[in-house]
Amino acid sequence: MTSPRSLSLPRVGRFSLRRDPVWSSRIIMEENKMTEQSKVWLNGKLIPWRKATVPILSHGFSRGSAIFEVLGTYVGPRGTVAFRLDEHLKRLMKSAELLGMETAYSTETLVEAIKTTVRENRLGRGLIKILAYWGEEAVIQLVLDSPLDVAIFAVPGSPELGLDNSKPVSACISKWRKIHPETVPVSAKSCSNYLNAYLARKDAASRGYNIGMMLGTDGFLAEGSIESV
Repeated sequence: MTSPRSLSLPRVGRFSLRRDPVWSSRIIMEENKMTEQSKVWLNGKLIPWRKATVPILSHGFSRGSAIFEVLGTYVGPRGTVAFRLDEHLKRLMKSAELLGMETAYSTETLVEAIKTTVRENRLGRGLIKILAYWGEEAVIQLVLDSPLDVAIFAVPGSPELGLDNSKPVSACISKWRKIHPETVPVSAKSCSNYLNAYLARKDAASRGYNIGMMLGTDGFLAEGSIESV
C-alpha cells in the first residue's frame, strides 16, 4: 500500500481542474476505452485520438527506439493531481540523453502540454502516457539526428494497469531475467527495453499470477514486469 508521504507531489507536478460531476463520472471508464472525442497532444497541437498515428516504418515503431513515461492521475481535494510529474519528466529527458536523443520540447513546455491534455479530456483517475519518438520513416538509416516528436495521451481508468486494487495481488518469479546493463542502457525507458517485461507478465498470467518478478542475470531480485521493488 502506498504511504501518504510517497503521494506528496512536487509543486510543479500539482494542478487542479474544476470539479464537475459530468467529467468526474468518467473515471470509471474501462482502461483504454477511448472515444472519438478524446484528444491527444501531438507536437504542440491537440488532435483527435484516432488521428494520432505514425508510419509503420518509422524508426520509433519499426526499430522500437521510442521512449516513454507513464504516470497516474488521481482526484484530490483540489481536483486532478499527477503523481510525481517532475520526476517522470526528468527521467524522460534522461532516457533521451542515455540513447543520444534530443526532444523538441523543454520540461516546462511538457508540463503545460500535460495540463492542457488532462483538461481537454476531463481526466480524473487515470493515466498519462508520454511518448517521444522518431516519427520519420527509417528503412535503411539506423541513426537519426532530428529532434524527437512527442505525443501525450490521457487515459481514463485505473492507474494500476488492469489490477483490481481491492483484491490481493499474486506474484511469481519469472523464468525471464532482467536485461543485463552492459547490453543496453537499461535505465532508459525505451519501448525495446520492455519486451522482456511483456514476456514476464505473459509468463505470470499463463501460470495464474498477476505479476512476474524478474531476477537479474546475477540471480538477485531486480524488478517486476512493470513494478519497482
